[in-house]
Amino acid sequence: WHLDSVFYEIFPDRFASSGRTADTPDWALRRDWDTPPDGSGAISGRELYGGDLAGAEAHLDHVEALGANALYLTPFFPAGSAHRYDAVSFDRVDPLLGGDAALASLLASAHARGMHAVGDLTLNHCGVEHEWFRAALANPSAPERGFFTWSPEGYESWLGVPSMPKFDHRSEELHRRLFIVPDSVARRWLEGPDGLDGWRIDVANMAGRLG
Repeated sequence: WHLDSVFYEIFPDRFASSGRTADTPDWALRRDWDTPPDGSGAISGRELYGGDLAGAEAHLDHVEALGANALYLTPFFPAGSAHRYDAVSFDRVDPLLGGDAALASLLASAHARGMHAVGDLTLNHCGVEHEWFRAALANPSAPERGFFTWSPEGYESWLGVPSMPKFDHRSEELHRRLFIVPDSVARRWLEGPDGLDGWRIDVANMAGRLG
């Protein structure tokens, strides 16, 4: 189906807001919707505008009118930034975006229009506050220790960005949790008639590679 698709990319925090408010996390700098973002500055990842998945669902008429018949959602997992490429868990949708129910509602509405939707999955890294990485730091004997690459200086990260520790795909347990078991990260969000229709893989050319 993707060969016949015109995708519209949605960065949830910046596309549309339902007007619902949530507590501001410690990392965030709240911004008024009409205030231009800092852009590529040091604080750009911390600027939170309050867009959410319900806001995206409310604007599907607009997306469809543009001629798009598929959605590409940038990451929706809870994280330590507005872009959410530094996920702290792969098990739930960020409550700031409306949680699991908001994603299910958006996908149901999209599918009812004959639209497809894909999510954005980081197989190269996670966030420094991810539960797997915290377990690895807390206990060198933990199974999650093998999920990451270590050196006397610390851990490998994506392009040296310390907030994004890099996965070590030589770990069979990591492979199992990402792909194999029925509730694995890659599989669980595709389940059911109103699950995602696929994944876009972030920095796929780097995943499973080092140096």
